[in-house]
Amino acid sequence: MVFLVISSSPLYVLSVLSCSILQPSFFALGCARAGLDIVERVFEQKQFAFIESALESLTEELGGCRGEILAAITDGNYSFSEQVQLRGKAIALAVKCAHAAVTVSSGAANLIDHPASRVYREALLFTVSGQTQALMQATLENFQNCQFSIIWLPSNLSRREYLPPTELIKIDNFPWWI
Repeated sequence: MVFLVISSSPLYVLSVLSCSILQPSFFALGCARAGLDIVERVFEQKQFAFIESALESLTEELGGCRGEILAAITDGNYSFSEQVQLRGKAIALAVKCAHAAVTVSSGAANLIDHPASRVYREALLFTVSGQTQALMQATLENFQNCQFSIIWLPSNLSRREYLPPTELIKIDNFPWWI
């Protein structure tokens, strides 16, 4: 079976076995790209530096993931376990990028016909479609490995009060879905 993958980089023509676990990964990567397109459109409107920073970081992560999957397909020397891990990584990235799209879209993403809402529902579908026990495990492991920092404000502080940065409580490796 021949797959034609079109991206901003050169055209790739990949011959892969029809049973490759990595083939559906490109659907998840396309969903991730759709989420980033929404983030990019919102950045063009709002021009917030933190949106640009997130966009650049996620775009780099998407390129790296796509490169790893292409290498695994063309190389052919990746074990089944490694391929499952890469597919799980693509699924987790799709959810992450879709969540970023929902975040920057604010309340508008709650509308059923909003693009961010559609992309998010699609990303959630990838977490269960074609799922095996190994893929479920790989996806959950990728969610656990997400690196996020959460800043907690003391409960006795109102939003309008000033708190020096030295008094903020930073928690690293906090699960992103909470």
